[in-house]
Amino acid sequence: MLIWILILIPLWKAYASDNTKILEVYGQPTVFTNYEVIEGTWSTCQVICMNDVSCVMIYEISESSCYLFRFGEVSLIERMYSGNKIAFKIEFSEDVCPDSNPIISSTNTSNYRITDGLLYTTTFSFDSESWNLEYSITSCPENTTVFLRDTIAVCIGLFYFPSPNLCNNQPKASALCKENNGTLTGPANSNEYAYIQAQSQASYNTSNPGKYKYLTYWIDGVGLSGKYNYAFEDPTHNGISNYVWAENCPLYQSAGYCLYNPNALGYYISDIE
Repeated sequence: MLIWILILIPLWKAYASDNTKILEVYGQPTVFTNYEVIEGTWSTCQVICMNDVSCVMIYEISESSCYLFRFGEVSLIERMYSGNKIAFKIEFSEDVCPDSNPIISSTNTSNYRITDGLLYTTTFSFDSESWNLEYSITSCPENTTVFLRDTIAVCIGLFYFPSPNLCNNQPKASALCKENNGTLTGPANSNEYAYIQAQSQASYNTSNPGKYKYLTYWIDGVGLSGKYNYAFEDPTHNGISNYVWAENCPLYQSAGYCLYNPNALGYYISDIE
């Protein structure tokens, strides 16, 4: 048996959701490098921006056209009180307009998206009478992949124990995660679970140094008293809610049993002392 560990590296505070909205205010861009002219009504411009993953904001230049600004193209917008409109694409959880403008405050507002394995961040800040937009592109360390969770962006990967002790226990797995500036974790959703299994199965065929029959991996969870009662290192994966159990598992209901995937070619989780 060859045992991997499942490591999570929390790198960025984020707010990830499907609540993308268009926030409309008066204003005009003053510092920018590029834009696309869209021929159409203001409503058409809004729809195009919503459907373009790179769109950051739009600017009304007439009743029948607008400028569309994509990631990195505009950095300063002057606030106006009448005249032409701008519309920011932001993350906002409510279905109705707020009483106050959420991007006129001392707190920065950020949008996040993942494209081709990179995290793109747009941060809006309001300073006196203008909005400043800052951009960043962040990648995960080698052999990890970025995922967005409810409150953070994380890098997830599977790692071997170093030779010669290719098989090792759960406390050693936890320590190795911390040595890599991460923590032992578990799947927070079905996409993460599918990625973890795909990585494990691929390595069974390509990175199996001893041609082991099984390539198992430790995941987050140490048993407490009672069934489905565990202590977790990582609070961001929602406990065992996304764990797919093997038949009749978990096997034990007492303290000290740790969770793992017993077979890289299967899709199920079990527990072991």
